Amino acid sequence: PNTRPPTISVSALEDKLRRAAEVSVVNYGFFIGATKDNLEELANAEQACGIKIYMGSSTGDLLLSEPEELERVIRGANKIVAVHAEDEARLRERQKLYDHDIAPAHHTLIRDVETALTAARDRSVELSG
Repeated sequence: PNTRPPTISVSALEDKLRRAAEVSVVNYGFFIGATKDNLEELANAEQACGIKIYMGSSTGDLLLSEPEELERVIRGANKIVAVHAEDEARLRERQKLYDHDIAPAHHTLIRDVETALTAARDRSVELSG
């Protein structure tokens, strides 16, 4: 979903599927991206193979980092939910370390293992009951 334009609505998903159908020679499916404001779109995106949550802000409006936001999307999901776990606070701190020299090689240094582990550990959603 982190494309231009982002795939965060049913119409954007349908457009992407239409374009893929014109050129693809293999099976394919697309996720719809979760935002703070598109719960209805997520519920109506029947053709999506799943819902993608981005916990880090590297993807524009595709940012859900608060536990309440995550829980709202996950509880309302009617399909697979994939989570790109990045702790937003740590991500911003680490980006400052490389602001002077942004290079592709820094991607994994900024988004290190601890950035993912912190997001998964500290923002876990309890879905029992």
